[in-house]
Amino acid sequence: MAHDDWQARTRAAQQGLAPLGFLIGRWAGEGHSHGEPVTAILTVRPCLGETFVEAREQMFTADGTLDHEDISFYRYDDREGHLRVRQLMAPAHISERMVLPRPDGGIRWYEGPLGVQVHFIPGPDGSLTEKVVLPLQSAPAVLLTYRRAQ
Repeated sequence: MAHDDWQARTRAAQQGLAPLGFLIGRWAGEGHSHGEPVTAILTVRPCLGETFVEAREQMFTADGTLDHEDISFYRYDDREGHLRVRQLMAPAHISERMVLPRPDGGIRWYEGPLGVQVHFIPGPDGSLTEKVVLPLQSAPAVLLTYRRAQ
């Protein structure tokens, strides 16, 4: 691939990631996961020449035990013309989903009508809500409210 093509691809990837700008930063959250209270840390940063966005999330039970951990890599797929996310989580699970914009400025992961739906919703007060809805369920299995952390 010619140098100019790589530069154009870099620019397209960076521009395609722009809708994720509201996620960038370090966040501290609390809420529930599968009916149990949890606290959480979410760290989101651009990486690899700002052509990917990396999100690391950890959830802890009320006694401070690590309950869930994952790393997600967002990218803009210039062939398909939309965002995608690849999530790695214990125990050795990998999934990839399309990422769609929400009308409120947030995003949602989409893997079909019977797939897990993950929503990130920016609040007017600077908060961030994460909602995970399992297939054929109406209530979220995970609901977290994040605030920016120092």
